[in-house]
Amino acid sequence: MPDARLEITRSIEDGALAAAEGMLIGTQTGALQTPDGEIPPTGRRVELRWMAMYEVRGDQLASEHLYFDQVDFMTQLGVMSAAPAEETAT
Repeated sequence: MPDARLEITRSIEDGALAAAEGMLIGTQTGALQTPDGEIPPTGRRVELRWMAMYEVRGDQLASEHLYFDQVDFMTQLGVMSAAPAEETAT
């Protein structure tokens, strides 16, 4: 996604820990490598919510954990059907 951009909408820091939340916006114009094989370019634009937690030790990044909805991502690319909506009891 050569036009990809990250927008941070919220962040928080507490000592050695920090968290950020935001949007990844971009267009898939190249092949996407996945554990199940390559997804050819779809030309589709995605707007994907993400959240990350970071830990630093001294001036080094010790860990980063990135979370995003993979089903939403694949659905926006058009390679997967949307997850079925949960039914509410009546």
